[in-house]
Amino acid sequence: MDSFEDKLTIDKYEDLVYMQAGTIYGGYDSDIFLQSIDEFTCSICHGVVRDPKIVVSCGHLFCTACIENIDIQKCPLDNSIIEDGQIQDEKFIKRLTLKKIVRCPLSKRLCEWEGELSSLANHLNECECFMIRCPNSGCESVVKRTNFNLHNEVCPNALIRCTWCDMKLKQLNYDTHVTSNCPLYPVNCPNGCDVEEMDRKDLILHIQNECTKAKVNCQYREFGCYEGLEKHERDLHYEEKMKDHLLMIKNNILEIQSEQDKLREDNLKLREESLKLREENEELRNITQNLDKTIKQKDKKLARFKDISCDQEERLRAIERVIFQRTRQDDVSDCEPEIANEISWWSTSSNEEVENTAEGDYNAWAYEQRVETNTSGLWSYREYPEQAELLWGSRANPILISMENSTNRSPSVESQQLLEVLRHDVSPQSELWTHH
Repeated sequence: MDSFEDKLTIDKYEDLVYMQAGTIYGGYDSDIFLQSIDEFTCSICHGVVRDPKIVVSCGHLFCTACIENIDIQKCPLDNSIIEDGQIQDEKFIKRLTLKKIVRCPLSKRLCEWEGELSSLANHLNECECFMIRCPNSGCESVVKRTNFNLHNEVCPNALIRCTWCDMKLKQLNYDTHVTSNCPLYPVNCPNGCDVEEMDRKDLILHIQNECTKAKVNCQYREFGCYEGLEKHERDLHYEEKMKDHLLMIKNNILEIQSEQDKLREDNLKLREESLKLREENEELRNITQNLDKTIKQKDKKLARFKDISCDQEERLRAIERVIFQRTRQDDVSDCEPEIANEISWWSTSSNEEVENTAEGDYNAWAYEQRVETNTSGLWSYREYPEQAELLWGSRANPILISMENSTNRSPSVESQQLLEVLRHDVSPQSELWTHH
């Protein structure tokens, strides 16, 4: 592993020695030379050439870093064309340059060193006036090399080793580590027993197994004994408090038995409630089944009622049409035999003639009969609403009422037959009325 001194870094060494041309470092700074050497100046960075190159065709000098960093086809100084192979190393001038005497770039900081240019790099690595950056992680300090050791002793980010466990850690964390975390740091028993210092890592086991003054709980704590004891007091405590402990155990057993009795009672109540709920559930199931049967019966009766209602509706419409045709004649009495014939024809289900009756004339007549009284003395809903509704309550009512209550004549035999047919089909005693 590298020594601590090997990690020391020089802060901007190049800025102190070299000239900068754009993004690169070119020749040497002419200020560090004791004598002027303008004849060795680079035409690009204007510093003293470093690793010089010469253009053979014109004899001009350039730093290697400067000339290689540009795409050059002509000499930057006189614009003469440079052909392939005309740029060559100038080793003689390099030797002359390295022999020149220079001063330390930090002479303004009271460094008095002077020597050949070839020795400058070694001097800067040892110069006591050179500023270096602290290598400790998290520290941004820049100090003189002569003061670095002093700085490192107090730097909070400097790495040091624990005296007891040899662990590396930052100096700022050392005190916390020693007082709280170091497993080998010597500590005393917090209970004040007679054991001498021990490693921190052994303290817990000592308190659990060896310390005679460690606080422990009475083994009858769960029964109600909450006295705090030291280990050496346990035997005496158990002997003195034996009766109390037995009484605590007895009371605890009685409490458990009482709770068990209560649980049994609660369990019995739950069973009774469960049986009761089962009975109620069974009763509700029976009621539901009976209701389902009743609904099915009602559905059957309703379907039968609909069939009968449709049949009676057709019969009433046929009778109304016959009456409509006959009442349009001037003398109603002359039509009574024909009405009887129509009834006889209707009862045999041969209703072709009725179906051929003009539907438009019939509808107009039916509306007129339900709105107001016609000239033949027939009753309507408007004149006799209560009688019509109480007697029949259907669309056949005006027919029956008009035939029974005609004030112009007494009903003939044919009319009486028609009334009997109507009463038989739509009277309250009929099957249609029963299923309403």
